[in-house]
Amino acid sequence: MSYRLDYLINGTSCIAPFSKEECENLLKVLDSLRDGFYENSAGTTTFLAWVLKSIYSGWLKLTRRQHTEFRDSQSRTNIGHTQPPEFVRILLSLIIKFPFFGIPETYLAHTKDASEFRGRLVDLQERWEAYTRQLIREYSDFILAATVLMSATMGFLAVPDLEQVAKALGIIPVFAALSSIIIGVFFVWRHHRPPPSKNSMAYIHNARNNPLGLPGHAVLLSLPPVFLVWSIISFAAGVVAYTVQHANAQSASIWTVVSFFAVFCLLLLVGLFTFSRIWVWKK
Repeated sequence: MSYRLDYLINGTSCIAPFSKEECENLLKVLDSLRDGFYENSAGTTTFLAWVLKSIYSGWLKLTRRQHTEFRDSQSRTNIGHTQPPEFVRILLSLIIKFPFFGIPETYLAHTKDASEFRGRLVDLQERWEAYTRQLIREYSDFILAATVLMSATMGFLAVPDLEQVAKALGIIPVFAALSSIIIGVFFVWRHHRPPPSKNSMAYIHNARNNPLGLPGHAVLLSLPPVFLVWSIISFAAGVVAYTVQHANAQSASIWTVVSFFAVFCLLLLVGLFTFSRIWVWKK
């Protein structure tokens, strides 16, 4: 009851002495002790006294103010992490913002939240496992999109009279989509089955203490969508190159297509910028 009450009020930041799973196991044990011989035994009395003492000493004896102060101190306690050198942080920031389109910033924010220690290892493991399940769903979608795009690119390369520039730009998305598929499949396979708790803790520790820190880990996690984005960009560039390879000043239809493509790109950039900033609080 102590856990459920604290969980309803404070969510995963609760400081109850027992987690949800521990409460359910304790209730099962207490129900089994009601049967005949064990009901009035000294062991049952000792066990029940220990449960009540744990609830009182770890939760009930604190005032509301002490609860708040203790919870705040626990929420500020994090698992230690390695900070890379300054020049490495600058280099990672440039990589994230330009060739990676800022995609690792989202993974970095989610990884920080999922690996933050708030006083209970059980809650940390639950949040991390929920995050890995989310990664599996995302990577599965990226694999599907990259597979469709690679099929479309192979069809594009089969077009006759394709000049070298368009053909080169058409080969790039094949390798980029293939890289996205390979890395995505490996990530899905590696994260698919929930690992033992000790392996989850080792994963979190290694992610936070690798030479590049959490930003470097976020860069690695963002490789499937980044390769997919580069595949789409190069595929679009190949289509444009094929469109204008026989263009001249009199081919109004071709320049009309190119103009519409430029307008679509502008609208696409405006939409991407808007939705990338819509979840950020403005000053």
